[in-house]
Amino acid sequence: MNPVLPVLIFALPVLSFGITVLIGRYFPLKGASIGILGLVVSFILSCVVFYQLQVDPTRTIDLSVTWLDFGEYTIDLGILIDRFAAVMLVVVTLVSLCVHIYSLGYMKGDRRFTTYYAYLSLFTMSMLGIVISNNLFQLFVFWELVGVSSYLLIGFWFERKPAAMAGMKAFVVCRIGDFGFLIGILSLFVATGTFSFGALFGLSQAGAISSAVLVVGALGIFFGAVGKSAQLPLYVWL
Repeated sequence: MNPVLPVLIFALPVLSFGITVLIGRYFPLKGASIGILGLVVSFILSCVVFYQLQVDPTRTIDLSVTWLDFGEYTIDLGILIDRFAAVMLVVVTLVSLCVHIYSLGYMKGDRRFTTYYAYLSLFTMSMLGIVISNNLFQLFVFWELVGVSSYLLIGFWFERKPAAMAGMKAFVVCRIGDFGFLIGILSLFVATGTFSFGALFGLSQAGAISSAVLVVGALGIFFGAVGKSAQLPLYVWL
């Protein structure tokens, strides 16, 4: 599979966000057209990636480049596209496209219409970043960007007190879950010296990671998911 395809799927919402923020108000539909067009293309490309991996599951992509080098430790940036990631690419782009289209009527006449669509592009970009990440560090960065964009969207009508308070509650409660997520990630990194999914899976299968570390890591990551998905006990923000 050509690695350009998943990169384009992710890059289009990034471009949509930047263009909408800078000059979106000069485009048709006050910038909404940028996000919608970008997502139409991203969705089509996601379907292509999904089809290619269904036909030949061996066409998995796992690419990394070193971003920070501390000698013994490195932090990489990369992409991992397998059959599961391909499914999620289709789901994220399709749902986001539906939200973009629905919002044309829902947000019609709002004085910050363009800003709203910029936030939607940021949210979509963050979700796609999670899907294509091939390491825990990169996933956590996009995980936090999802939290930021969620806060911006939930509290979009910040001049209304209930909306402002709901946005702040979501931000604070999700940070509690994210603290557990961070503990889980760091426990795995300290024990193994890597954030890479591939390396972590290999070490785990080889028995090179103690059961205690695996339990702490798994529970920490699970706690992060509990916060983000508003499950007990971190359900109060929804």
